[in-house]
Amino acid sequence: MRKTFTLIVLLLCLKNVKAQTYVTIPDVNFRNWLQSNIPSAMIGNQMDTTSLAITTRTIVSIGFTNISDLTGIQYFDALSILECESNFLSTLPRLPNTQPI
Repeated sequence: MRKTFTLIVLLLCLKNVKAQTYVTIPDVNFRNWLQSNIPSAMIGNQMDTTSLAITTRTIVSIGFTNISDLTGIQYFDALSILECESNFLSTLPRLPNTQPI
C-alpha cells in the first residue's frame, strides 16, 4: 500500500514537469536574430523550445535580415504576427495555430 501511495505521489509531481527541449537553428541569420532579441532562450546555436520568451511571444518581426530558413518558428506557440518580408524564404515551417491579435 505504501509503495502504491508513493508511486501515485511521484506521478502527480512529474505531471507538471516540462522537460527542456532544444532545437538547432540552422540559419545563421535567424540564429543571430534570436540571440540578439531573445538571448535567454538561446545556448549557442540551439533554442530552448520551452522558454517562456519563445512560447509567449506574439510578434516576430524579422524583415530584411537575409533569412532563408525559419526552422524553430513553429515553437512560438502564441505567435499572431510574423513579419518576414524581403528574406530568402522559399518555404515556411508549420506555423502555430493562433488567432491574430
